[in-house]
Amino acid sequence: MKFSIRRPVHFDDFSKWLSGLENIPIELALPHDMQEFWSIVGRLNELKEYVRGNNIVVNSVHAPHGRLSANAFLSWALPVIRFSFRVNAHFLVFHPENHIAKARKPDFQANALSYIKTLQGKTPVTVAIETFTSSSRLFTPEELMQYKLPMVLDTSSVTEQYAIELIRQYSDNIVDIRLSEGRTDPGSGKALQSVPSEGSGISLLEVAKDMHWKGSVTLEYLPENYDRLMPDRERLKNIFG
Repeated sequence: MKFSIRRPVHFDDFSKWLSGLENIPIELALPHDMQEFWSIVGRLNELKEYVRGNNIVVNSVHAPHGRLSANAFLSWALPVIRFSFRVNAHFLVFHPENHIAKARKPDFQANALSYIKTLQGKTPVTVAIETFTSSSRLFTPEELMQYKLPMVLDTSSVTEQYAIELIRQYSDNIVDIRLSEGRTDPGSGKALQSVPSEGSGISLLEVAKDMHWKGSVTLEYLPENYDRLMPDRERLKNIFG
């Protein structure tokens, strides 16, 4: 397994977001808001030069949160896939859009599958889709398997048992395990998402290791836990790498 950490980047000051990450594999997350993305799309080459000039190792790129089924998909996805190739990313991650009406879902999926095929045909960078379990998502995990799409398994969005089932059923086409946990704060009782993996996440990696899975693991924590990213990556790399 290869271990990386997720790091968002905005275009106000690259060093603010990426300093101290030299030679550490990362997932570079572009601005998720499409309006912000369109305002900086012409500056992707600047970001590429910063990455190359500062020895930033980009394992993957996370795309903006645009609609995969919309006619405009290729207009924004093509510059992102070109950028991903130029920074030597292994895969590009997309979120499947939400609030898809059940009656229209087959048509939307057909559109998205056509666009994804076109995009994948233009690059060696793997086009992968992140897991969300809501049936109103464009693709559920079951539908990703049905259409044989490369999967990014987000462990904080599914139960531990379901994640284990996905690993066992689909490990050959899971390119990345997005590692964090959802837990309940013992003090407030509040549900917490994307917190450091200390229990179920470790169990999932043990299952993946038993299956000789060779994909990447990306630690995705909320900003208040960023100080845990580096030591957790080293710890997990020493155990499973």
